[in-house]
Amino acid sequence: MKTKWNFLMVLVLLATLVGGSAGVARAQGGILDVSPAEGTVGTQVTITGSGFGEKQGEVLIGTEKCKVLAWSDASISCEVHKPQSPGYYPVTVLLQGDKKPAELLTFEGFAMRRPKIIPGADPVLVPEGDTLTINGAFFGAKKGDLRLAYLKGGPGGEPAVVNLRIVDWNMDTIRFVLPGDLTGKFVLVVSNEVGAGLALLDLGGDQPSLVGYAPPPITPGYGNLESKTNSSGVYFKGKFYVFGTGLGCFWSWCNPPIQVWTISNNTMTDGPTLGVKGETDATPVPLVVGDKLWLFHTAGDGRILYQIFDGTSWDAKWHQVAGGTRGNWEVAPVYNPATHRVSVYYENNSKFAYSYSDNLGGSWTGPIYLSGSTLGTPSAAPNAVYYQPSGAAYNILLAVRDSSGNGKVYGVKDATAVSELLNFGKIEPLRPFLMDDQGSGFIALIYAINTDPLGNQLKNQVFIRKMAKGTGSWGAAQEVYLPSKPPYGEGHYYFCHYWPPNGAINYEPDSSGDRVFYVFYGYAFSSYEDNTVTDAAWVMDPIDNLDD
Repeated sequence: MKTKWNFLMVLVLLATLVGGSAGVARAQGGILDVSPAEGTVGTQVTITGSGFGEKQGEVLIGTEKCKVLAWSDASISCEVHKPQSPGYYPVTVLLQGDKKPAELLTFEGFAMRRPKIIPGADPVLVPEGDTLTINGAFFGAKKGDLRLAYLKGGPGGEPAVVNLRIVDWNMDTIRFVLPGDLTGKFVLVVSNEVGAGLALLDLGGDQPSLVGYAPPPITPGYGNLESKTNSSGVYFKGKFYVFGTGLGCFWSWCNPPIQVWTISNNTMTDGPTLGVKGETDATPVPLVVGDKLWLFHTAGDGRILYQIFDGTSWDAKWHQVAGGTRGNWEVAPVYNPATHRVSVYYENNSKFAYSYSDNLGGSWTGPIYLSGSTLGTPSAAPNAVYYQPSGAAYNILLAVRDSSGNGKVYGVKDATAVSELLNFGKIEPLRPFLMDDQGSGFIALIYAINTDPLGNQLKNQVFIRKMAKGTGSWGAAQEVYLPSKPPYGEGHYYFCHYWPPNGAINYEPDSSGDRVFYVFYGYAFSSYEDNTVTDAAWVMDPIDNLDD
C-alpha cells in the first residue's frame, strides 16, 4: 500500500509541475516563418515553427480563416481563401487544445496584394487568333475582370470602358482576346476580389507595348484605392465618422461594400465596418436626425435606402425610401428640425424630385417633382442643406448642376424653388455639395471646375465658397490646396477625373485646439507622356483655417 501511495504522489507532483494536468506536457512553441510573405486569394502559405501539435487547429490571416491543407507539429500549409483589403495582416495559429480552450500563436506580416502587371518584354502576341498574354503576380486563383479604359474620340472625349474576353487566367498570366478595331493608348485594368492593378497598353505601333505601374502609398486612413467613389463625414455624439466604400470594381458598375471609420487628430481609430452592412452604388451620405444618425445610400437598381445608428448599434436592416428611385447616383437628404420632416432630394427621369417623411421614416411620400421654371434639366444629382433665415420664404438650400453645366444654389420650400440665390458658373460635371457647420457661422459650397486652359483635359480643382448665415451673403471662391492632389505637369495629357468633392467638420479639437474642416474627394489619372498611372482613390484633406 505504501508503494502505491508513493507512486500516486509522484503523479501529483508531475501534474503540479506541468500545470495541473497529468497529461503529457506540450513544449513551448512558436511561429518561425511564414512563406511566402505575400499573396492573394489562392496563394498557398507554409507556416514553420514548433509546438503546433498533431491535432489540426485553425489558421487566421487577419480575421479570415486560411483553409488548412496539411498540419504537423512543425509545419502547417494553408490556402488563402477569403479576400481582404491590400495591406499587412497578422498570421494566427489556433492550437487544438485537449479539453481546454485553444491556445494561439501569432506572427506579424503576411501582405495581401492587389494584382500586379509585370511588363518585362512586350506582351506576347499568341498566333492562335488575336490574343495577348500579359505576365504579372497576384492575379488570384479565380478569374476576375480585365478591362481597357480610354477616352472616346481622343482628348476631351467621354470616358469609356471595354470588357475584354479572357481566354486563360492563372495566378501570374492572363491571355485575352484583343478587339481588332482598337488603336492608340489605353489603361489596362486587372481586377479581382482583392483589388485592381493597372498598366498602360499602347496599340499604336506594329507591336503592342506595355508599361507597368505600382501605386504610390497613401497614408493609412487617407484613402481607399479600391473605392469607386469618395467618402463623406459627419460629427455625431462626440465622434467624427467617415463613410466610404470598400473593395469594388475599378471603372465598372459593381457595388462595393459600405465602410465606416472614426477619426481623431487626423488618425483613423476604428473601422472599417463598426457594424454597418450593405453595398452602395454611390457615396454613402450621413444625416443627423435628432439623436440618431441616418446613413443613406443607393442600390444599383435605383432604390434609395437608409439605416439608423444610435451611437452604439445599427438597425438590424436597411429601410427603403418608398417610391424614390434616383437617376444620378448620389442623393441629398436633409432634416428640418422645426417640423421634424426628413426629405431626400434626387434626380429622377431628368427632373429634380424629392420624397419626404413626417413621422421619422414610418411612411414616405414621393416622388414629387420640384416646380420652378429656372431649375432647368439636371445633369447631376443635387445636394441640400436646411437653412431658413428670418423672414425668408424658403427653408432649404439646394445646389444643382443644370443641363448647361452651370452650378446654382436655390432657395427651396419643399417642392418649390422659390428663388435662385447664386449662380457660380461652369463646374465639373458632377454635383456640387453644401455643408452646414451645425448651427453657427457659415454654410460651405464645395465644387470642382476644369482648370485646363486648353479645355481638353479632365483636370479639375476643388473650390469652396462660404455663405455667412447672419447676412446670407456669399464670399469669393477659394481654391482648396490639396496636398494629396496628383502632381500635374504642363504639356501632359491625363485621363483624369475627380469624384464629386464634399466636406464635413470635426468638432473635436485637434492638437492646436482648433476644429478641423475636411474635404473629401477622389481621383483617377494617367499620363501618357511619362507613363504614370494612379488608380481611383478617395482622399481626406484637413483644412485648418476654413472657419477663421
